[in-house]
Amino acid sequence: MKTQILEAIGEKELQPAACLNAALAANDRVKYALSLLQTAADHAQHPEQPAANLKQERIACGIDEPDFDTVVAQARMMEKSCRVAGAARIVARIADDMRLMAAPVLATKPDGLAERLDGLLGALPAAADDLLDPDAISAMTQIGHDRADSLHRLVMDLHKRLNVMQAELAEETVDGAAAYNLAEADRPLVAAFMRGLNRTAKLKFSHPAWPPLRLALAAGW
Repeated sequence: MKTQILEAIGEKELQPAACLNAALAANDRVKYALSLLQTAADHAQHPEQPAANLKQERIACGIDEPDFDTVVAQARMMEKSCRVAGAARIVARIADDMRLMAAPVLATKPDGLAERLDGLLGALPAAADDLLDPDAISAMTQIGHDRADSLHRLVMDLHKRLNVMQAELAEETVDGAAAYNLAEADRPLVAAFMRGLNRTAKLKFSHPAWPPLRLALAAGW
């Protein structure tokens, strides 16, 4: 839809930035979804522990589905399977966002990533009746270099490639923010945002940071 809009208004020079923005946003959503499944599985196996809701992470990555906030607390083991409310929907989201995230990379230098993507998506659990094998969740989310490939590892590899593409596309840097086709009137806004971001950076401690920035596009984008 966004590509069609850009073509209609004749702003094709913005399409690479729009594709990267969409891919980076998908990266945030995939990481949230993987964290949600892993946290739900952990709680199901250890129900005596407090249940996180990941609400702030959901809001930060732009997912407008408040029912996900209760997924962890509701997770339960049913024999050897973990019941995660909405599991089939979450897995489907992961697949869709992985394709969206991979699109700009596959359009430039696939380097075998298409085969990895197809293989890993083909191995996603069906989540019938919202039941998941905890081992299947671990297989998706593990990143240890001494183990087999995983969806999480592919996410990390794609994210690195997207960051490189973003840096190559950027025309300038405003206080650490990569900017493309930035209007003069927007430059102070980007600088102010970066000042606020830098002031709060120490609050993230050792938590893996999700990319907070996107390419700064033309005014009104």
